[in-house]
Amino acid sequence: MSETKAKAVKIPKVKSAEGKAVYEVGYLVMPSVSLELLPREVDAIKEIISKVGGELISEGVPEMKPLAYIMVKAVGATRPRFDTAYFGWVKFETTRESISEVKKALDAMEKIIRFLLIETVRENTLYGSKILKDKEEGDKTEASSSKTDDTKASDQSSEEDIDKAVEKLIA
Repeated sequence: MSETKAKAVKIPKVKSAEGKAVYEVGYLVMPSVSLELLPREVDAIKEIISKVGGELISEGVPEMKPLAYIMVKAVGATRPRFDTAYFGWVKFETTRESISEVKKALDAMEKIIRFLLIETVRENTLYGSKILKDKEEGDKTEASSSKTDDTKASDQSSEEDIDKAVEKLIA
């Protein structure tokens, strides 16, 4: 068996003024947090960023989302399981040296189930899901309306060809 090595792709560092970089943190807040207290958790994340000299660029308001799999978080002596959570994100700029402090502070937050901290670009990279959904629905409508009798006839003949090929293999 031959082994193939993946080529290392060099990703340029995203540089900003004065040795700063742009980061984004996506986070999951426990669903047990009430809607009234949710802004307090988001403000705590923003305060962590501000304390290290970070500058907020943009944010996504947390929304309740179903999780792809059950997540467990140790809280004191218990290990509650979560299948939903509030998902939100904050994009900010700070120095590379201070990002470890941000990570430690986020790790210490009890109401955060999990977070992902990445280096990104300042530009808006958010592609609206509604725009994408509308485009997909338009494509489906065009595809279904453009199907003709000729296409249907070729589908039937291809099924017959497949049946004949299967019979030859069995015989």
